[in-house]
Amino acid sequence: MDHTRRTVSDADWVTSSHNQTTYRLLLDGPDFYDHPRLRFYDGSNLRIVQALSSYLFEHDEQISTIDCALFLFSTPLLARTLKQLSEQGIRIRVVSTPLDSYHKAKISLADKDGEMLSKHDIATRIYTYFAKPSNLELRIFPHVFVRSPSYRQFERGSAPYSLHTKSIWVNFKNGKTVEILTSCNMSGADEIKDELLLIIERDAMPIKQQAMFFETLWDASVNDKSDFDIFHYKIQVQRTPAIDNESFFSAPFFSGSNREAEAICQKIIEGAELSIDISAEHIAAGSYSVNSNFADPPKSGWLTYPCLSNSLCTARDNDVLIRFLSQTGADPDREWRGMRVPENRRQFEEFISFVRNEKLGSYTAQNSNHMKFIVADSKVLISTSNFTPTSFAYLPNVSISKFQWDANRSYNGIHSEIGHWVTFEDENISNALRERMLSVTSRTDAFKLA
Repeated sequence: MDHTRRTVSDADWVTSSHNQTTYRLLLDGPDFYDHPRLRFYDGSNLRIVQALSSYLFEHDEQISTIDCALFLFSTPLLARTLKQLSEQGIRIRVVSTPLDSYHKAKISLADKDGEMLSKHDIATRIYTYFAKPSNLELRIFPHVFVRSPSYRQFERGSAPYSLHTKSIWVNFKNGKTVEILTSCNMSGADEIKDELLLIIERDAMPIKQQAMFFETLWDASVNDKSDFDIFHYKIQVQRTPAIDNESFFSAPFFSGSNREAEAICQKIIEGAELSIDISAEHIAAGSYSVNSNFADPPKSGWLTYPCLSNSLCTARDNDVLIRFLSQTGADPDREWRGMRVPENRRQFEEFISFVRNEKLGSYTAQNSNHMKFIVADSKVLISTSNFTPTSFAYLPNVSISKFQWDANRSYNGIHSEIGHWVTFEDENISNALRERMLSVTSRTDAFKLA
């Protein structure tokens, strides 16, 4: 049974080409489905998963290798696609998170006749199959990132794993490369949200940044059966590579890379002349402080960073229209029934107060929004990360002797979330993202916070 309102056609893609590069954007959300509350075994947001699978099959004879860095690898349709491509001789490597990162709550799945399965159940099936020797390899990146002894254990697993990106790098036999990123976790048993898929095709252009990221991630990862301590996982750090063909990766093995990602966001905001639209699952872009003992070199006291606050104030002073859209929100003045509130609500309340007090612009929260981008006039930044201190802080020397929830647990490592950041300028794609954001913002179940 097809539960989508319509399958993806060529008309659904927003496509632009210039400078030997083609950008293909697909937008998806609950309004594309006849029954948006249903969950599926083959993956969430099936239009995105199906479009990705179709794209890879369409070019299977030209592809030589596929590298995947996936926050969750619990998408059976994608797994079957990669399996079939590997059987055609394509070398495929996947890096994801340990099995304990997956929800264990069982969900009724529409495309499995209501069978009750969890994300953990689905991932276990996929990991078990991928463990067999073949042209398709799976490794685990078990690095976690924390910076406070009071952090709460994540409901999705035992710890906050740093691999948060959903990125794919495809190499063609003729030298062409394809860079793919999506806001969508694509996991079976997950809910349908407002998401995007971006495919960037480059004709024989340098790919140093992508190659370095995927090779380093692969080398830093381990077999699923390996013995590793997630709270003391060693990472070899190297210099952060320069932005390559508009692409950038933040990661614990790239020194200071998250701060570089923050600077990229600041630059695109400060360059705006007319309007700025910022969308993410979480937005807490005010100033933040970190323990300077965790910095390099370690110092006593605290370090404070402006995040995006100074850049946003500069844009406001230049009469730039600013709009925010997030999935979660926290109002310092009242409780909103039905609004998704993040665990660390203080930072989000402070940012809402900052937006209001500084008269930055409008702020809306909508429970299904999961798109992550900044549109500044015709300039576009698309990311797999949110716009929060969690995404921007790079702390190489975190040392925590014990946690409040477990006095016998300690941590030594690098606080750094893996994220994928792409910037470019394009009228068609910037307009499509802006229009989609305004459409989500105008829904009757949206919460107007500023």
